Amino acid sequence: MNNIGTWTLARLLAGLSPDGVDVNVLGDPWATLVRAVSEAARDGGDRRAAFEAALAAMPDLDKTAIYKAILQVDPGGPCPGSQEDVSEDSLPDAATMPALLGIETEEVDPTAGQWLTDYVTFASKASPMTPASFHETLGLFALSVAVARRVCLRVSTTAIYPNVYAMLIAPSTLFRKTTALNLTQAVIRMAGLDRTLLAPLQTPESLLGELSTRKPATFAVWGTEEQDAWRAERAFAAQRGWILEEGSRLLDSFNRDYSAGLLPLVLALFDCPDREVYQTVGRGRQVVANAYLNILGATTPASMRVHLANPQHWANGLWARFVLVTPDGDLPPWAFWPDPMDIPANLAGHLHCLGLERLPVPVVDQDEATGEVVVKSVAPKTIVLAEGVWQAWETYSKVLSYDLLKDGQVDERLFACYGRLPATAIKIAMLLACSDWPEQDAPTPAISLPHWTRALAITEGWRASLHRLVAATQADTEQELEQKVIGIVSRTGNKGLTAREVGRLAHCNRSNIEPVLEYLARDGLLDAFTPDKGKARRYRPSVTSVTSVTLSQVSQGM
Repeated sequence: MNNIGTWTLARLLAGLSPDGVDVNVLGDPWATLVRAVSEAARDGGDRRAAFEAALAAMPDLDKTAIYKAILQVDPGGPCPGSQEDVSEDSLPDAATMPALLGIETEEVDPTAGQWLTDYVTFASKASPMTPASFHETLGLFALSVAVARRVCLRVSTTAIYPNVYAMLIAPSTLFRKTTALNLTQAVIRMAGLDRTLLAPLQTPESLLGELSTRKPATFAVWGTEEQDAWRAERAFAAQRGWILEEGSRLLDSFNRDYSAGLLPLVLALFDCPDREVYQTVGRGRQVVANAYLNILGATTPASMRVHLANPQHWANGLWARFVLVTPDGDLPPWAFWPDPMDIPANLAGHLHCLGLERLPVPVVDQDEATGEVVVKSVAPKTIVLAEGVWQAWETYSKVLSYDLLKDGQVDERLFACYGRLPATAIKIAMLLACSDWPEQDAPTPAISLPHWTRALAITEGWRASLHRLVAATQADTEQELEQKVIGIVSRTGNKGLTAREVGRLAHCNRSNIEPVLEYLARDGLLDAFTPDKGKARRYRPSVTSVTSVTLSQVSQGM
């Protein structure tokens, strides 16, 4: 069902205005039904009669399903997909920007990471219905691909590399995710960095093969062009970008036997190990040296729901590694294809300069004795922190990964996410600093306070996005229970059921069912009553509903 189309019809049939919904993006049959009811409302006609006439003119539709869907919508609630329908009460009162900064208040400077600003500006013109936060995430992904593990921040006995795992999550079509992904790939290829991109479909075995320098078993029968391309890719064999138009395929593969090894591989590679050795019976010993994997996927809330509900993925750190980006505003206004335009040369040129000129490129050679490929790796440059950045980073780390957790302001499922957010912030600051470095006469990139301030603002946007997604998932679960309860009660007629009886039929505790029944009664979707000779409160189908169509009529298919 089209949730937005269902909500729009419910609003119209209840005599309310579906503010902010563009009928043109609903698609049929929803657009046709909405137009019919809207015209009746405008002309003072009978909305329900217009709805039924339009529905009758489409004989192939499942009318029962449409009636049921409309009956289960709260017409007074916000439009699905808008940010009003997701409670953010669970977002901790953490901290204002000045407190999180640990420095004097200052505005985010868009010139700190000018390339990213230029990218978002152009991308927003080329794909205007894509949220700016999506374009921003994609731009950071492109920068990370260009850096390719050749810049790091050294802390204690380890090093932090600015790789990114991100998932763009929004309803299909409306937010133009694929258009934005295609633009990012085009910029990366135009910059001459296409050798860093992985093919979308990978098994654990093929991914390990792509990240190593071992020639594939079928290499000898490849064409010369493909062999040359493979050799060129070995310069960045283990420093790759993985763009997934259907990100849910990767998540689904984690639960399948034939690709069971992919999840531990994705988890391990996030931390950019210097050397990972894998041993299998079929493929023998495979070595991944200087790993640096970036993942950028796009999917829908519906596809994400089952994976977010999997407690294993919260426990194993999968969601702590991924940035989960949702739209930070209402549905985008309608915009058709813009006029033809070229990707600005400076966008691709700047990325090319960073990735293939300012940063040293590993040399690919061949062992004369064995014929095997040999890569002469380069030592990463150690990034410099300007005065005040370390202290600001420490302040943010303490607030997120200590103060908020010990004070009980964060759901325990999110502890690992909060623990990694400070590292995410410094990674973004590193990428912003690297993007400015080609214009500077300095031996190594340096993170300034403006870089840190902008990185913090982006990270805080991602933190809010995480809470929006978790809240929406919880709301979806509650909506499913409501629909189940309505279905159970609808089969009882006027006799109704008690909360205990509904709970038994729904296989749910009475304590969980009773509030749902009361909410549905309050919203007019059920009638609550107490029989004259009874004491137990009972619930039956509502005589009046959003569409004035009774559930008994629905069950007859009308």
